[in-house]
Amino acid sequence: AGKIDQSGSTAELLSFPQGLYVTRTDDDIYVVDSANSRIQKWSKNSQQGITVAGLKNGIAGNDSTSLQNLINVFVDELTKVIYVADTYNHRIVRWLLNAIKGDVIADIGSQGNGIDQLNQPDDFTFGSNGNLYVADLSNNRIQLFRLKENNLCSSAVSGLSPL
Repeated sequence: AGKIDQSGSTAELLSFPQGLYVTRTDDDIYVVDSANSRIQKWSKNSQQGITVAGLKNGIAGNDSTSLQNLINVFVDELTKVIYVADTYNHRIVRWLLNAIKGDVIADIGSQGNGIDQLNQPDDFTFGSNGNLYVADLSNNRIQLFRLKENNLCSSAVSGLSPL
């Protein structure tokens, strides 16, 4: 994926790749193209990536179609739903298969340290019960969000201590 010593926002290039997810069934690689504020999917033996989250042209933003300086990605291989740590927008976003916009599943949309806010989340994982655990980098804590009917998450507890 990408070209050695070349960066850019065209389909064959990456700019500051941060994280990746490799599927177990078909070896697709989902790359966090951080400086282009997008997720690129690279299929086996492909010469170009396909934008599956964020804007194709690599422009950052804070609306439902765009991302900004993301760091981590997770793909539900059964549903092909993509989850993104949208770090500079202080949120975790879910992109359904073939969606042109994402749904915020963690954070209320503004940076902060409240029980329903994040400040530069950079990693996350799902527990066995479906709850979302977020490494809330600039708040120095791990924040727990309870998943409700696979829709928006809401904060589970306040005042979590950093782990």
